[in-house]
Amino acid sequence: MRNAIATGYGAWVGRRTDLLVGTLATLVFVGLGLTILGFSGRSISYAIASANWPTVSGQVQDSGTREDELFVRYTYEVEGESHESTRIGFDVFDNPGGRGRRATVLARYPVGAMVRVHVRPGAADQAVLETGDVAPFLTPSLFGLMFLGFGLHFGRITARRGVGAPTAMPVDRARRVVWVVISVVLTLILGGLVFDGTTQEVVQAAFGPWIPAAVPAWLATLMFVLGFTVWLPVLLWHGVILVGDGVRPKPLALVVAAISGPPEVRRTARWAVGALLYFVVICGAWIAFASWRGV
Repeated sequence: MRNAIATGYGAWVGRRTDLLVGTLATLVFVGLGLTILGFSGRSISYAIASANWPTVSGQVQDSGTREDELFVRYTYEVEGESHESTRIGFDVFDNPGGRGRRATVLARYPVGAMVRVHVRPGAADQAVLETGDVAPFLTPSLFGLMFLGFGLHFGRITARRGVGAPTAMPVDRARRVVWVVISVVLTLILGGLVFDGTTQEVVQAAFGPWIPAAVPAWLATLMFVLGFTVWLPVLLWHGVILVGDGVRPKPLALVVAAISGPPEVRRTARWAVGALLYFVVICGAWIAFASWRGV
């Protein structure tokens, strides 16, 4: 009788602990996700709305790098009152922003240059030089969605555990869920590079002479990033399958499995090795060609 009571009490305590941990994890991840999404959403709205802010003339007083960070300081006047700012465009972590590589941004704003300053209505001390650039906030927004998704997932598991429902997922379904989540996240991160000014500039600098003038920068960038976004889910899917079959997804283990593994593993391993070689070749070609072009 005493053992039965102890066992029941232990199960009750364990269940309460699981519910508490699950609830805390849900609140933390949901709160973190909503915070990141709120910050990114507000910044994106500012970046878009700033294109319609009133403009005034300004002048660059200082530009260069400080502590390995881009620095551009400019002054402007609003209703006879002088102001200054160091914000080029909206960016994360209060960085100065600016589309393209550092040298390109500095070349646009030499000391003494006259610039058009976009001033936020009702807040003359808030101004930017470049508007509409939302690329810096795409990746943070993605991570915000990830954290929110994790939080909702923990909440679902906790709720099912609270009513005594099974929380385990079938193995085949779990594999597909892992593949979908990882593939979507990494593909969106790579896809976000298409709209990044620095990536577009590198593509134009390396392959510009062979890209027709009528092709937009983002489309030209997509043509090169697409190779990664198409093959990445393939590699990940076969990696997930191999993990489920007990094969470690390391290059040497994949090669061994592709050559001498069991028949049910060999085909999957060959697909994974092929995708891995594709990544190695295309990355090597990209680096070699960009270096040759002096990018």
